[in-house]
Amino acid sequence: TSPDSTLLSVGYEYQKKESDDVTWGGFPLFYSDGTRTDYKRSFNPAADWTFWDTRLQRTFASLQQSFDNGWTLKANVSHENTEATNHLFYPFYTIFGFDRTTGGGVVPYSGNYQTERKADGADVYAQGPFQLFGREHQLVAGASYNRREYVNNGTFDFPAPLDSYLGWNGAYPEPNWSPRTVQSDGTI
Repeated sequence: TSPDSTLLSVGYEYQKKESDDVTWGGFPLFYSDGTRTDYKRSFNPAADWTFWDTRLQRTFASLQQSFDNGWTLKANVSHENTEATNHLFYPFYTIFGFDRTTGGGVVPYSGNYQTERKADGADVYAQGPFQLFGREHQLVAGASYNRREYVNNGTFDFPAPLDSYLGWNGAYPEPNWSPRTVQSDGTI
């Protein structure tokens, strides 16, 4: 047998990501005549004002207690907040497709989003030996709890099709955004 021991671990995690000129979705891979497009390797379908910024904060703790009778008790808790803000641009086809000659047939779809998510979790379990019917057995028992709340706010912009997507360089005016509204929310 080993003597009783206790181990407590606590931590904090912080991440901040700021990405500019981000790609959202895809871009036309075929022209309306069925031939493949031939973008350069450096091609970026994003508009030059796009970004996706994320901030995550997470706190967590873990407690492990070992007893001299061979039993161990472990408990973990965590709390996380994530916030994301982004302005995105997605070029997609009209029903007529992307014209190889004129560059027409591509419609810009823009989105302005803000997402907030909170997540809480906890678990506890015990394991150890016990005697039953003259034999030694191992028992593991535990429970866990998880809860996530989120709200996604956003607004969209569907302007007229681009005159031409040929020679695209990302220079496209950022929309005058309408106020964001709740697009989805919930608790899981």
